[in-house]
Amino acid sequence: MKLLLLLVLLGALALAPLVAGSNVTTTSVQCDSATQCAGNGFCDPGGQCVCFEGAIDFECPAGVRCCYKQKKVLVAFLLEFFLGLGGGGDWYLGRFVHAGCRLGITLLGLCTSGATIAVSWTWAVVNLFLFGLNAVVDGNGAPLLNW
Repeated sequence: MKLLLLLVLLGALALAPLVAGSNVTTTSVQCDSATQCAGNGFCDPGGQCVCFEGAIDFECPAGVRCCYKQKKVLVAFLLEFFLGLGGGGDWYLGRFVHAGCRLGITLLGLCTSGATIAVSWTWAVVNLFLFGLNAVVDGNGAPLLNW
């Protein structure tokens, strides 16, 4: 008798949302880390994709998460510090117009009087500050992975 009462109670609890007129349906979502997390995340117990550090949802196709790997601000900063006259940080970030202009200005300065090298140095110092504050985006417009 107690077992029958327990089974009826459990059945009533399971049907309670349907009887109450709830329009929320729960379906079991199968999450696949390789396809839905683009190989850059894992599936949590609730079936949601959780991104690894450095992977974000940026211009992902429908149904896919974690598809974009962020560029690292530390790498951009170090490249700018050591190769700033040639636009090292901008080349890494995919900001090719900036990098090409910087390289052109530097080469022009080396081939002529050298006055344009001061422009390139100033540009490098400004970029170092911007990279240090993480106030830039990569060439696709995505934010950089913070320090």
